[in-house]
Amino acid sequence: MSLPLNSHDDFEGFGREVFGQKFFGRKFSERKLPGRKLFERKLPGRKLSLFLDFDGTLAPIAGTPALAELPPASREVLRRLCFIYPVAVISGRGLVDIREKVGLTGITYGANHGMTIRSGPSGPGSRLSGTVSQPSGSACRGFEMDYDVGAERLVELRAAAKVLGAVEARYEGLVMEDKGATLSLHYRQLPGVQVEALMKELDNELAPFKERGLVRVTGGKKVVELRPDVDWNKGRAVEWILGREPFISTYPVYIGDDETDRDGFRAVRGIGASVYVGAEDKDTSYHMEQSSVVGFLRWLIEFGVSR
Repeated sequence: MSLPLNSHDDFEGFGREVFGQKFFGRKFSERKLPGRKLFERKLPGRKLSLFLDFDGTLAPIAGTPALAELPPASREVLRRLCFIYPVAVISGRGLVDIREKVGLTGITYGANHGMTIRSGPSGPGSRLSGTVSQPSGSACRGFEMDYDVGAERLVELRAAAKVLGAVEARYEGLVMEDKGATLSLHYRQLPGVQVEALMKELDNELAPFKERGLVRVTGGKKVVELRPDVDWNKGRAVEWILGREPFISTYPVYIGDDETDRDGFRAVRGIGASVYVGAEDKDTSYHMEQSSVVGFLRWLIEFGVSR
Protein backbone atom coordinates (compact mmCIF):
# COMPACT_ATOMS: atom_id res chain seq x y z
CA MET A 1 0.00 0.00 0.00
CA SER A 2 1.03 3.61 -0.51
CA LEU A 3 2.79 5.65 2.13
CA PRO A 4 1.42 9.05 3.27
CA LEU A 5 3.05 12.19 1.92
CA ASN A 6 1.35 15.00 3.82
CA SER A 7 3.65 16.25 6.58
CA HIS A 8 7.20 17.57 6.74
CA ASP A 9 8.27 14.27 8.29
CA ASP A 10 6.66 12.44 5.36
CA PHE A 11 8.55 14.66 2.91
CA GLU A 12 11.84 13.97 4.65
CA GLY A 13 11.04 10.27 4.59
CA PHE A 14 10.52 10.52 0.84
CA GLY A 15 13.98 12.04 0.45
CA ARG A 16 15.58 9.30 2.48
CA GLU A 17 13.70 6.46 0.81
CA VAL A 18 14.40 7.71 -2.70
CA PHE A 19 17.92 9.09 -2.36
CA GLY A 20 19.18 7.77 0.97
CA GLN A 21 20.34 11.28 1.80
CA LYS A 22 20.18 13.65 4.73
CA PHE A 23 18.34 16.95 4.64
CA PHE A 24 20.23 19.99 5.90
CA GLY A 25 22.47 17.71 7.94
CA ARG A 26 19.59 16.17 9.92
CA LYS A 27 18.67 12.53 9.92
CA PHE A 28 15.49 11.75 8.03
CA SER A 29 12.54 10.40 9.98
CA GLU A 30 12.43 6.62 10.23
CA ARG A 31 9.28 5.02 8.89
CA LYS A 32 8.06 1.46 8.91
CA LEU A 33 7.94 -0.08 5.45
CA PRO A 34 5.98 -3.33 5.81
CA GLY A 35 6.31 -5.48 2.74
CA ARG A 36 8.05 -2.66 0.84
CA LYS A 37 11.47 -2.46 -0.75
CA LEU A 38 11.63 1.23 -1.43
CA PHE A 39 15.31 1.34 -0.59
CA GLU A 40 16.03 -0.65 -3.75
CA ARG A 41 15.04 2.49 -5.64
CA LYS A 42 17.70 4.72 -4.08
CA LEU A 43 19.51 6.56 -6.83
CA PRO A 44 22.23 8.75 -5.28
CA GLY A 45 23.17 11.69 -7.48
CA ARG A 46 20.26 11.24 -9.88
CA LYS A 47 18.11 14.26 -10.60
CA LEU A 48 14.36 14.33 -10.11
CA SER A 49 11.86 15.16 -12.82
CA LEU A 50 8.24 15.97 -12.08
CA PHE A 51 5.07 15.03 -13.97
CA LEU A 52 2.03 16.79 -12.57
CA ASP A 53 -1.68 16.58 -13.30
CA PHE A 54 -3.57 19.88 -13.15
CA ASP A 55 -7.21 19.51 -12.05
CA GLY A 56 -7.42 17.97 -8.60
CA THR A 57 -3.64 18.05 -8.21
CA LEU A 58 -2.10 21.47 -8.86
CA ALA A 59 -5.50 23.16 -8.76
CA PRO A 60 -8.52 22.23 -6.63
CA ILE A 61 -11.45 20.67 -8.48
CA ALA A 62 -13.95 23.37 -9.48
CA GLY A 63 -17.64 23.29 -10.40
CA THR A 64 -16.78 23.69 -14.09
CA PRO A 65 -13.46 23.45 -15.96
CA ALA A 66 -13.50 27.19 -16.66
CA LEU A 67 -13.63 28.00 -12.93
CA ALA A 68 -10.53 25.98 -12.02
CA GLU A 69 -7.61 28.21 -11.10
CA LEU A 70 -4.01 27.71 -10.09
CA PRO A 71 -3.56 29.68 -6.84
CA PRO A 72 -0.93 32.45 -7.20
CA ALA A 73 1.21 30.94 -4.41
CA SER A 74 1.19 27.59 -6.22
CA ARG A 75 2.18 29.26 -9.49
CA GLU A 76 5.15 30.89 -7.78
CA VAL A 77 6.24 27.56 -6.30
CA LEU A 78 5.92 25.94 -9.73
CA ARG A 79 7.95 28.74 -11.30
CA ARG A 80 10.77 28.26 -8.78
CA LEU A 81 10.59 24.51 -9.15
CA CYS A 82 11.39 24.77 -12.86
CA PHE A 83 14.78 26.30 -12.11
CA ILE A 84 15.80 23.11 -10.28
CA TYR A 85 13.96 20.19 -11.93
CA PRO A 86 12.51 19.39 -15.34
CA VAL A 87 8.74 19.80 -14.92
CA ALA A 88 5.88 18.56 -17.10
CA VAL A 89 2.17 19.23 -16.63
CA ILE A 90 0.18 16.34 -18.09
CA SER A 91 -3.51 17.15 -18.45
CA GLY A 92 -6.68 16.20 -20.25
CA ARG A 93 -7.19 19.86 -21.10
CA GLY A 94 -6.44 21.30 -24.52
CA LEU A 95 -3.05 22.91 -25.13
CA VAL A 96 -4.19 26.54 -25.21
CA ASP A 97 -6.34 25.99 -22.14
CA ILE A 98 -3.68 24.33 -19.97
CA ARG A 99 -1.04 26.89 -20.98
CA GLU A 100 -3.36 29.70 -19.97
CA LYS A 101 -4.29 28.02 -16.69
CA VAL A 102 -0.66 27.43 -15.65
CA GLY A 103 0.68 30.61 -17.21
CA LEU A 104 4.37 29.68 -17.14
CA THR A 105 7.11 29.10 -19.68
CA GLY A 106 9.93 26.68 -18.96
CA ILE A 107 7.43 23.86 -18.44
CA THR A 108 6.67 20.93 -20.71
CA TYR A 109 2.94 20.69 -21.43
CA GLY A 110 1.28 17.39 -22.27
CA ALA A 111 -2.26 18.33 -23.35
CA ASN A 112 -5.16 16.12 -24.43
CA HIS A 113 -3.88 13.30 -22.20
CA GLY A 114 -0.42 13.65 -23.71
CA MET A 115 -1.42 13.59 -27.37
CA THR A 116 -0.14 17.16 -27.79
CA ILE A 117 3.27 17.91 -26.24
CA ARG A 118 5.10 21.22 -26.20
CA SER A 119 8.32 22.07 -24.37
CA GLY A 120 10.15 25.36 -24.53
CA PRO A 121 10.24 27.47 -27.69
CA SER A 122 8.50 26.05 -30.72
CA GLY A 123 10.77 23.80 -32.75
CA PRO A 124 10.41 21.49 -35.75
CA GLY A 125 8.69 18.87 -33.62
CA SER A 126 7.66 15.41 -34.68
CA ARG A 127 4.45 13.64 -35.51
CA LEU A 128 3.71 10.17 -34.21
CA SER A 129 1.60 7.57 -35.92
CA GLY A 130 1.09 4.31 -34.12
CA THR A 131 4.04 3.67 -31.84
CA VAL A 132 6.85 5.13 -33.96
CA SER A 133 8.63 8.17 -32.52
CA GLN A 134 11.61 10.23 -33.54
CA PRO A 135 13.64 12.68 -31.41
CA SER A 136 12.98 16.33 -32.05
CA GLY A 137 14.72 19.49 -30.99
CA SER A 138 17.29 19.92 -28.24
CA ALA A 139 17.15 20.87 -24.58
CA CYS A 140 17.70 24.55 -25.30
CA ARG A 141 15.33 24.65 -28.24
CA GLY A 142 12.58 22.56 -26.73
CA PHE A 143 10.59 19.82 -28.39
CA GLU A 144 7.06 19.17 -29.54
CA MET A 145 4.90 16.31 -30.70
CA ASP A 146 1.39 15.77 -32.02
CA TYR A 147 0.09 12.22 -31.99
CA ASP A 148 -1.53 11.41 -35.32
CA VAL A 149 -4.83 9.73 -34.48
CA GLY A 150 -5.82 9.38 -38.15
CA ALA A 151 -8.47 11.15 -40.19
CA GLU A 152 -11.11 8.45 -39.65
CA ARG A 153 -10.99 8.82 -35.87
CA LEU A 154 -11.14 12.61 -36.09
CA VAL A 155 -14.28 12.36 -38.22
CA GLU A 156 -15.74 10.01 -35.61
CA LEU A 157 -14.94 12.52 -32.85
CA ARG A 158 -16.70 15.29 -34.80
CA ALA A 159 -19.80 13.12 -35.00
CA ALA A 160 -19.56 12.29 -31.29
CA ALA A 161 -19.21 16.00 -30.47
CA LYS A 162 -22.60 16.66 -32.09
CA VAL A 163 -24.16 13.86 -30.04
CA LEU A 164 -22.69 15.12 -26.77
CA GLY A 165 -23.71 18.68 -27.64
CA ALA A 166 -27.32 17.54 -28.07
CA VAL A 167 -27.21 15.69 -24.74
CA GLU A 168 -25.74 18.78 -23.05
CA ALA A 169 -28.65 20.89 -24.31
CA ARG A 170 -31.16 18.54 -22.66
CA TYR A 171 -29.73 18.76 -19.14
CA GLU A 172 -29.20 21.72 -16.86
CA GLY A 173 -25.72 21.63 -15.38
CA LEU A 174 -23.79 19.74 -18.07
CA VAL A 175 -20.63 21.22 -19.61
CA MET A 176 -19.24 19.78 -22.83
CA GLU A 177 -15.62 20.48 -23.84
CA ASP A 178 -14.48 19.93 -27.41
CA LYS A 179 -10.67 19.85 -27.34
CA GLY A 180 -10.20 18.68 -30.91
CA ALA A 181 -8.51 15.35 -30.23
CA THR A 182 -10.66 14.57 -27.18
CA LEU A 183 -14.13 15.33 -25.81
CA SER A 184 -15.32 15.72 -22.22
CA LEU A 185 -18.80 15.92 -20.76
CA HIS A 186 -18.72 17.22 -17.18
CA TYR A 187 -21.71 16.56 -14.92
CA ARG A 188 -20.41 17.86 -11.57
CA GLN A 189 -23.23 20.45 -11.42
CA LEU A 190 -25.95 18.04 -12.52
CA PRO A 191 -28.45 17.22 -9.73
CA GLY A 192 -27.68 13.78 -8.33
CA VAL A 193 -31.17 12.46 -9.08
CA GLN A 194 -30.51 12.98 -12.81
CA VAL A 195 -27.15 11.21 -13.04
CA GLU A 196 -28.61 7.74 -13.56
CA ALA A 197 -30.83 8.98 -16.38
CA LEU A 198 -27.89 10.74 -17.98
CA MET A 199 -25.75 7.60 -17.86
CA LYS A 200 -28.50 5.54 -19.48
CA GLU A 201 -28.94 8.11 -22.22
CA LEU A 202 -25.20 8.24 -22.86
CA ASP A 203 -25.04 4.44 -23.03
CA ASN A 204 -27.68 4.49 -25.77
CA GLU A 205 -26.30 7.48 -27.67
CA LEU A 206 -22.69 6.32 -27.58
CA ALA A 207 -23.34 2.63 -28.29
CA PRO A 208 -22.76 2.99 -32.07
CA PHE A 209 -19.42 4.69 -31.43
CA LYS A 210 -18.33 1.92 -29.10
CA GLU A 211 -19.33 -0.70 -31.64
CA ARG A 212 -17.31 0.95 -34.41
CA GLY A 213 -14.29 0.99 -32.09
CA LEU A 214 -12.74 4.21 -33.33
CA VAL A 215 -13.18 6.12 -30.08
CA ARG A 216 -12.86 5.05 -26.47
CA VAL A 217 -15.38 6.08 -23.79
CA THR A 218 -13.92 6.44 -20.31
CA GLY A 219 -15.00 7.92 -17.00
CA GLY A 220 -13.38 10.16 -14.42
CA LYS A 221 -14.39 12.36 -11.53
CA LYS A 222 -17.85 13.55 -12.60
CA VAL A 223 -16.84 13.41 -16.27
CA VAL A 224 -17.33 11.19 -19.30
CA GLU A 225 -14.50 11.37 -21.83
CA LEU A 226 -14.18 10.32 -25.44
CA ARG A 227 -10.72 9.76 -26.88
CA PRO A 228 -9.44 8.17 -30.07
CA ASP A 229 -8.99 4.44 -29.53
CA VAL A 230 -5.22 4.50 -30.02
CA ASP A 231 -2.24 3.16 -28.10
CA TRP A 232 -1.46 6.51 -26.48
CA ASN A 233 -2.21 7.93 -23.05
CA LYS A 234 -0.59 9.92 -20.25
CA GLY A 235 1.78 7.06 -19.53
CA ARG A 236 2.99 6.80 -23.11
CA ALA A 237 3.49 10.56 -23.11
CA VAL A 238 5.62 10.30 -19.95
CA GLU A 239 7.75 7.59 -21.58
CA TRP A 240 8.21 9.75 -24.70
CA ILE A 241 9.18 12.84 -22.69
CA LEU A 242 11.67 10.82 -20.62
CA GLY A 243 13.55 10.16 -23.85
CA ARG A 244 14.16 13.89 -24.35
CA GLU A 245 16.52 16.29 -22.64
CA PRO A 246 16.44 17.51 -19.94
CA PHE A 247 14.34 14.54 -18.73
CA ILE A 248 16.76 11.80 -19.82
CA SER A 249 18.19 9.73 -16.94
CA THR A 250 16.06 11.52 -14.33
CA TYR A 251 14.06 9.93 -11.52
CA PRO A 252 10.43 10.68 -12.51
CA VAL A 253 7.84 11.51 -9.87
CA TYR A 254 4.26 11.43 -11.19
CA ILE A 255 1.53 13.10 -9.12
CA GLY A 256 -2.12 12.81 -10.12
CA ASP A 257 -5.62 12.21 -8.81
CA ASP A 258 -7.68 10.75 -11.66
CA GLU A 259 -8.13 7.39 -13.36
CA THR A 260 -6.33 8.69 -16.45
CA ASP A 261 -3.28 9.30 -14.26
CA ARG A 262 -2.93 5.59 -13.58
CA ASP A 263 -1.28 5.20 -16.97
CA GLY A 264 1.29 7.71 -15.74
CA PHE A 265 1.74 5.78 -12.49
CA ARG A 266 2.43 2.61 -14.46
CA ALA A 267 4.94 4.42 -16.68
CA VAL A 268 7.17 5.37 -13.73
CA ARG A 269 6.83 2.05 -11.88
CA GLY A 270 10.28 0.66 -11.17
CA ILE A 271 12.10 3.79 -12.38
CA GLY A 272 10.49 6.49 -10.25
CA ALA A 273 7.74 7.25 -7.75
CA SER A 274 3.98 7.55 -8.15
CA VAL A 275 1.87 9.76 -5.89
CA TYR A 276 -1.91 9.44 -5.81
CA VAL A 277 -3.77 12.54 -4.68
CA GLY A 278 -6.42 10.95 -2.51
CA ALA A 279 -6.75 8.15 0.03
CA GLU A 280 -4.36 5.26 0.58
CA ASP A 281 -3.83 3.43 -2.69
CA LYS A 282 -2.58 -0.08 -3.42
CA ASP A 283 -1.08 0.71 -6.82
CA THR A 284 1.08 3.76 -6.04
CA SER A 285 4.18 4.51 -3.97
CA TYR A 286 2.61 7.36 -1.99
CA HIS A 287 -0.66 9.16 -1.41
CA MET A 288 -1.36 12.74 -0.37
CA GLU A 289 -4.16 15.24 0.13
CA GLN A 290 -4.61 17.89 -2.55
CA SER A 291 -3.86 20.55 0.05
CA SER A 292 -0.42 18.95 0.59
CA VAL A 293 0.71 19.12 -3.04
CA VAL A 294 2.11 22.66 -2.97
CA GLY A 295 3.81 22.00 0.38
CA PHE A 296 5.56 18.96 -1.05
CA LEU A 297 6.66 20.92 -4.13
CA ARG A 298 7.96 23.70 -1.88
CA TRP A 299 9.90 21.10 0.11
CA LEU A 300 11.37 19.72 -3.13
CA ILE A 301 12.73 23.19 -3.89
CA GLU A 302 14.52 23.28 -0.54
CA PHE A 303 15.69 19.70 -1.01
CA GLY A 304 17.04 20.43 -4.49
CA VAL A 305 18.92 23.51 -3.31
CA SER A 306 20.49 21.55 -0.43
CA ARG A 307 21.80 18.66 -2.53
